[in-house]
Amino acid sequence: MGLAEFDENDLSVANLAINYASLLVEHKDEVSKDHRKQSIETATQLYQQALAIYRVNFDDNAVELIELLIELAKVETDARIAKNLVEEAVDIANDSGKSLLIAETNIAAFNRIASTEYYTKSKQKWAFEALEIYETQYPENALDRIEAERIVAAIRYNRKDYKLATQHYTNIIEQMQALEFTHPFELQAHAVLVNIFEKTDKSDLATQHCLAIGQMKPWDADQEQQPLYRVPPEYPLAYAKRGKQGWVKMRFTVDEFGFVKDATIVGSEGGSKFEKASLKALKQWRYAPKFKNGKAISAESTVQLDFHLDRG
Repeated sequence: MGLAEFDENDLSVANLAINYASLLVEHKDEVSKDHRKQSIETATQLYQQALAIYRVNFDDNAVELIELLIELAKVETDARIAKNLVEEAVDIANDSGKSLLIAETNIAAFNRIASTEYYTKSKQKWAFEALEIYETQYPENALDRIEAERIVAAIRYNRKDYKLATQHYTNIIEQMQALEFTHPFELQAHAVLVNIFEKTDKSDLATQHCLAIGQMKPWDADQEQQPLYRVPPEYPLAYAKRGKQGWVKMRFTVDEFGFVKDATIVGSEGGSKFEKASLKALKQWRYAPKFKNGKAISAESTVQLDFHLDRG
């Protein structure tokens, strides 16, 4: 109807295409896998059509292009094309000189590129610049600022800069505690801090965060237990020299504070040294406990650890 009513390069046609594409993306998980793929392909074509119209109606550096470039990048399956789209969006935002627009665009661009082969240190700067802007423009408890700090904290953690990562995650916890329930960001912060403190031989501090998780008010009243920290078992040297392989299945309880209790062997293959190594590792694991009706409870779980050697 829009094409019948307006010129093909009219902005009304572009906006109709954007609305149609947005709906397809929003409801993609409500259809079968085959239809989901078709929905994304159609959405991509619609965003491309809209972008072509916008380029006719606006200058190359018009801020009106930014949102459309980002949305097209989100559905674009070719990572290289997506990279080019978000880089153009970032360039336009920087040229605009509008600080909040720069921050919002940087975060959106970073999120699209982070899981691709084009993720580099230069792309990490987008997140750092965004956080610097939010720190001057927004209060500490603003969700956009916390989201940017969460991303920067993850970058610091992956760089093994545990001191600064700890500062960021501690601040996130402090800001999230004002809510009536535990926000997923707070759980993630506790979880990463458990990892950091266990890795840096500060188990007492890790325990404090396990206890905090057990006392939280979850956003899901019936949340299942979730692993926070896992230590792989040591491969018995005597078995490795002999090329021995096997597996161990264990049953255990995760108590209301996320600690592993009452671990027992329910099946194994390969020898008792595999069993001993598995039990030793399992006792160091940490979990977010199971919640029922909003209260942390003990719950049983099982796990199988496999011992395989690389024949190469």
